[in-house]
Amino acid sequence: MEAILGEGVTLNGFICPGHVATITGSSIFNFIPEKYKIGCVITGFEPTDILQSVLMLIRQVNKKTPSVQIQYNRAVKADGNSVAQKYLSEVFEPCDAYWRGFGVIPLSGLDLRNDFSRYNAEKIIPVRSIHREDNELCICGEILRGLKTPAECPLFANICFPENPIGACMVSNEGSCNTWYKYRLDK
Repeated sequence: MEAILGEGVTLNGFICPGHVATITGSSIFNFIPEKYKIGCVITGFEPTDILQSVLMLIRQVNKKTPSVQIQYNRAVKADGNSVAQKYLSEVFEPCDAYWRGFGVIPLSGLDLRNDFSRYNAEKIIPVRSIHREDNELCICGEILRGLKTPAECPLFANICFPENPIGACMVSNEGSCNTWYKYRLDK
């Protein structure tokens, strides 16, 4: 989210992931309204959760009162789950991580701490990682940033479709290209 906002992408608000905030708490998103003056609503995954979150965001935008609100209050608290946070910090440490469509984002991932390296599959199973560069025609990075739509990609629905995903946005059934492909009007 910081990477997207740091590039100056214009947004009216964020619907934030409730499953993440169940552990982290809502305060992890406080930087967004404080630094960028953009509202956030933490939501669950039911259709009514999402619709209510959209309404909450619209009210924030209309009143010009950006804040972090919790729609998913049946699971999310401001401070999150302190027991889970304690275990996460004991087992993992922040590390630089590669994000498809974005590249490496400093300290955006988690790696096992040295005390737990005996459980690190990357170290105990001799597998050579193959890093493939993104297809230069794929515009997933721009789609993920909200700068372009899937229909603007020259690969979309041509050689890139759910059974043959070329970019990150088509790989998951939750990806924006995958969703756009399923519900497009030109079928």
